[in-house]
Amino acid sequence: MIEEKHIRSCRKTYASWSTSKTGVCGRICKPYTSLEPRPKMYHVCLDTCIPGTNRASELACSQATEDECKSKQSDFCVETCKSYKRDVPMPKMHRHCLQSCADGFKEACKEGSANLDKIVDEDWKRLKKEANPHLKDEEL
Repeated sequence: MIEEKHIRSCRKTYASWSTSKTGVCGRICKPYTSLEPRPKMYHVCLDTCIPGTNRASELACSQATEDECKSKQSDFCVETCKSYKRDVPMPKMHRHCLQSCADGFKEACKEGSANLDKIVDEDWKRLKKEANPHLKDEEL
């Protein structure tokens, strides 16, 4: 079982990851800066990508499987984007909302799971080193 400290560390890593301009949502939403109506399309992208990545990171960092993460994505993005169904230009606004949410969600599920594995592995190596100080790094 994964310890709570590992889950917290994983979530902390992704708290800033989704919101930075060089993070996942910055990359996903960059093409939206040139879509009309500007800057509305870009803001819709960020407004849905960020919650999508945050929710997916929570799931992945809590040991959700890739399939569990995928099954939650659709419901989450549909709920997140329902307020954009009647936004102009229709249905473009809603479609882009769903796409940016899904893109962020997918990437965060994948990256969150990999990050949790890395955190647990690093802690395991540290514990083995403490128990066996004579071991070399390549033996851990």
